[in-house]
Amino acid sequence: MIRETDTRDKLKKALMILLNEKSLNDISVSELTKEAHINRGTFYLHYDDKMDLVDNLVEEIFEELKEILMSEKIGSKYSYDIIKKVIDYVKDDFDFIYALTMNSYNYINDMLRKFLLALIDTLPELKHSIDNHPFLPKDYSTEVFLSLNSGIILHWIRKGGVESTEELANFFYQASNLKTT
Repeated sequence: MIRETDTRDKLKKALMILLNEKSLNDISVSELTKEAHINRGTFYLHYDDKMDLVDNLVEEIFEELKEILMSEKIGSKYSYDIIKKVIDYVKDDFDFIYALTMNSYNYINDMLRKFLLALIDTLPELKHSIDNHPFLPKDYSTEVFLSLNSGIILHWIRKGGVESTEELANFFYQASNLKTT
C-alpha cells in the first residue's frame, strides 16, 4: 500500500510537471516514468495506460470532495464552512488541478459535470430542490446547478486561484442563495 501510494504520488508529480510543458496527448508513458523515476513495468502494474492514470487521479480528487460534502450537511443546504472545506481541498492540490485543467479543460469540465450529476443523485435534499424548483423545469434547474457550480470553480482555477478560498466560498454561497446558519 505504501509503495502503491508512493508510485501514485511520483506519477502525479511527474504528470503535473509534464503538463506544464506539453499537452496531455503529447505525453508518453515513457516520459511519465522517466520523470517519476520509476520503471515502465511498475507503471503497468498499477495503470493500463496514461488515461487510466489520469482518470484514477481525477476520481480520487472527486471522491475526497464527495466525502467532504457529505460529512456535515445541514438540512437541504450546505453551510459556508462545508463550501470552504471543498475549496480548501482544491487549493491544497491546486498545482496539479491547475495543470490538468489548463491542459485538458474539456476533460475536466466533463468530469466535473459527471461528478455534480452523481452528487445530485447521492443527496436526496439536493435532488428534491432541483426537481422542485419553483420557476424552472427539472432539466433547466439541473443545468443551472451544473453550470453555476462548474463555472465558478473552473473560472477560479483558470485565473490561477487568485481569490482567497474565503472569497470564493462567499461567491458560491451568494450565487446559490444559501443562507447563513
